[in-house]
Amino acid sequence: MFKFIYKTITNPIIGPVAVSSVILSLLVIFYLPTLSLQNQKDKVVLESLTLIDHLKIFRTYYNEAIVKKLKSKTDIAIDYNHEIASNTIPLPATVIYNLSERLNNERGITVNFFSDYPFPNRQKRILDGHQKESLSYLRKNPSETFVKEDFIDNKKVLRVTVSDVLTSQECLNCHNNRIDTPKNDWKIGEVRGAFEVIMPLEEQFLLNPIQIKLSIAFMILVITSFILHYTILFLRREKEIKSQTALLENEVLKRTKDLNSSNLLLLEYKKAVDSSAIVSKSDLKGNIIYVNDTFCEISGYKREELLSKPHNIVRHPDMPKEFFQELWQTIKAKKIFKGILKNRNKNGQAYYVASTIVPILDDNGDIIEYLSLRYDITELVDAKEKAEIAQKAKSTFLANMSHEIRTPLNAIIGFSDILCESNINIEEKENAKIISRSAKSLLNIINDVLDISKMENGKFELEETEFSLFDLTEHIVELFSVNIKDKDIKFIYKVDPTLPELIISDSFRLQQVLSNFLSNAIKFTPENGRVYFEVKVLEKNNENVKILFLIKDTGIGISKDQEEIIFKPFAQADSGISRKFGGTGLGLAICWDIVSLLNSKIKIKSEINKGSEFSFAVDFRIGTLSEEKIKRSDISFAICDCLDDEDNIKAIVKNYLEKIGTVYDIPEALTQKIDILFCFDINNLLIKLLEFKEYNINSKIVYVGEKRNLDKTVLTYIDYYIDLPIYGSKIYNIIADNSNINRSILDKSSKIQDLQGNILVAEDNLNNQKLIEILLSKLGLQSTIVSNGQEAIDMYKTKQFNLILMDINMPIVDGLNATKLIREIQNDYYKIPIIALTANSIAGDKEKYLSQGMDDYLSKPIDFNSLTNVLKKYLQMDKNKIIIAENELGTKSDDLDEKFNKNIIKERLFLDDLTIDMLLDNFFLTLDGDIKKLQNAINSKNCDEISKIAHYIKGACSNLGMDKCTEILDDIESRAKNLEYNFSLEKLNNLFEKIKKDLQEK
Repeated sequence: MFKFIYKTITNPIIGPVAVSSVILSLLVIFYLPTLSLQNQKDKVVLESLTLIDHLKIFRTYYNEAIVKKLKSKTDIAIDYNHEIASNTIPLPATVIYNLSERLNNERGITVNFFSDYPFPNRQKRILDGHQKESLSYLRKNPSETFVKEDFIDNKKVLRVTVSDVLTSQECLNCHNNRIDTPKNDWKIGEVRGAFEVIMPLEEQFLLNPIQIKLSIAFMILVITSFILHYTILFLRREKEIKSQTALLENEVLKRTKDLNSSNLLLLEYKKAVDSSAIVSKSDLKGNIIYVNDTFCEISGYKREELLSKPHNIVRHPDMPKEFFQELWQTIKAKKIFKGILKNRNKNGQAYYVASTIVPILDDNGDIIEYLSLRYDITELVDAKEKAEIAQKAKSTFLANMSHEIRTPLNAIIGFSDILCESNINIEEKENAKIISRSAKSLLNIINDVLDISKMENGKFELEETEFSLFDLTEHIVELFSVNIKDKDIKFIYKVDPTLPELIISDSFRLQQVLSNFLSNAIKFTPENGRVYFEVKVLEKNNENVKILFLIKDTGIGISKDQEEIIFKPFAQADSGISRKFGGTGLGLAICWDIVSLLNSKIKIKSEINKGSEFSFAVDFRIGTLSEEKIKRSDISFAICDCLDDEDNIKAIVKNYLEKIGTVYDIPEALTQKIDILFCFDINNLLIKLLEFKEYNINSKIVYVGEKRNLDKTVLTYIDYYIDLPIYGSKIYNIIADNSNINRSILDKSSKIQDLQGNILVAEDNLNNQKLIEILLSKLGLQSTIVSNGQEAIDMYKTKQFNLILMDINMPIVDGLNATKLIREIQNDYYKIPIIALTANSIAGDKEKYLSQGMDDYLSKPIDFNSLTNVLKKYLQMDKNKIIIAENELGTKSDDLDEKFNKNIIKERLFLDDLTIDMLLDNFFLTLDGDIKKLQNAINSKNCDEISKIAHYIKGACSNLGMDKCTEILDDIESRAKNLEYNFSLEKLNNLFEKIKKDLQEK
């Protein structure tokens, strides 16, 4: 509505008329009637005042010319009762009142002379509301006129009232001296009553001459404005029409010229299209109505043979009908169809065309014909088929090559690991470790090549499992924390405490990406540099979580040009990198594809010589916890401030501690009982520690940071050190040493859990035969080795086995055919589980082997845990051996025959060899002093001290896999709490000496 009004007003033609009409209407309807009414009121007031003035003049004349002269005559009285008394004339006021009554019948005018004083002759007169109101007003304003509209007998009237004031001394004397006067204190100028004139207001249009002249002038002005406006508008339009006409003529000339040029250009385009494309037109039924020469050449038909024929004259019978149904459905919907067609020419030879079919519409939007443009792509299709064949051959080659390389690598890695665990000297053991590391490095390169091959073939897939992202990232950080020590790199690891306990994804591939980024960050960061790894929750609800992974370094950096190529296979930032730092250039390409499969994208920020930042955010489904979350303990922690904490080290430590117990900041902690204080590098650290020790003398102090930053005095107060990077197990191990939070439960894997059964192994490689035989013997299994599938079939027929490990690639009869033949005859013999054993790692192999009758799948190199898990699925445990083992565990015998293996620590803590060796060295460095303290407590019969020291040593033994020592110490601690103190430490000391000896032999 408002938009319409605005458009109307701003219209140059309608606007002035509309606005003027509105103004004139308002003038006629509202202003002029109002003005006329006011004029009538002014006229009535003027006439009323004139009439009142006449009455007053008459009263004055009567008083001076008559009353004054007759006043001396004693036979004539002056009073209000002149009408009934003889020889009496009326008072001046009475004359006026009587006269006003005589005037009431003329012209409908009423004249009233009234007062509210109780004069004798006025006592019966009743004043109406208007008269009372007017008297009240006039006594306050005697010189004013009281005017008001009113309705009398349903007629609109105007009542004009003025005051009647005492003006002469003679009247004053009369009023004050009369016996019937209402009061005797009258004064000159006092209002004694009022004159009122009531006149009707007639409905008539009344303007004065000036108003009439102004109205006429206004109308003339409006008309003149209209004439002037439309004259100017007319002249402008004439000028615009001439200008537009000239422009239009120029545009027509230009368009004509352009049209001629376009026609020439279209002819050139047509020549170009005809020379390269296959062009045809067809009617609404699909019959050909036009073809160009190229169409005739490729089809082998003459133009006369094609016209009026349907397009299926060149259709190849291999093309499915559904294709053409979709084609017609598209073009009939007035849409453009694009697709590849297989046609055949007149001689029956096939050819391929990339076709675009366009519906041609008339002015009404209806289809009148169809235009087809086709391009011969026969050579491209042939090339693509050859490329696919070549790609398949390459994949087959890579798979076969992988198998051939993995087979000897399997033996190399397996036997080198066995050598590392055997009783050889240190130099030979180091050589064996070098062989193992080199073989595993070569295996990683092969895996990268195979991953790239899978990606190129579209066979790279992700497997979804539930896993803990906390454990995964901490394990990665633990692995890389050793590498940074040689380069003195500051490694910051920060994980969001709101991370879900479990997520669902491919943990192996996620670890592959994060490990690659961290490896590069450490590799390309110089000494004294910095690497930052953060895992942060961006969004979270009950079912899904979005997590950001960010790895940042202060390394050599990457230029903008290099950023575009580093994610391509076999590409590195520059050619010198591979020579200086090593690597194949496959890692980032694989990471890019893995992150893409996770529906994310890698972002990179980098600057030459200042460092790089890699990040990606992934949406995960949240897993369901099968066990209860770890409950908070009653341990109390204190935590100091951190100087220049740009890396948020304090916040990282505090997040871990708050999951375990209650955390207090200094100085709030000084009023609490604190178990462990965590401190950092600050200027007044010694003062803080001394102040804390005053309140918590027995509390342990943990320093987080570089030990070399502390002076000798501070060192004497520090019980534990945590260096960067910070992760959960570092903090948890210290807490476990000083509390009951990690009370050890013996690891069942340390018990003897032998399997029972006889295994048939079909493997053609002699080294692998020996390795599998050793691995199976470690599990207590018997094995029979054969070298090909035929021997496996023959051995299956002659002897009873519990399971077959079947290699896939073997001479004479391969693993798949051997499995197929065994399944065909198993009803005549016996059913048996068959496990595929292969070095192939192409996506889809596992499904293929299972579909061929195999029960499970193991990839080479053989992982001992994977082998054990598969065998447990299909074989029974040897219950007798388990019972014997448990009985032996419960005996009091020393049982010092079993050697200590630090691999137990690897399984429990997921630490590397160097870190484990460091932990063991630190343990035995203080062990003698701890045992001595325990013996002194026993000698002094101090049960509390015995329990405390036994608990302290027990915590370290538990973490380091010394289970038998843990049992003894747990027994001492429990009995000491029951006030027992007579203990022998001989067995415990023998066990520690045996462990030392076992470690030295290795």
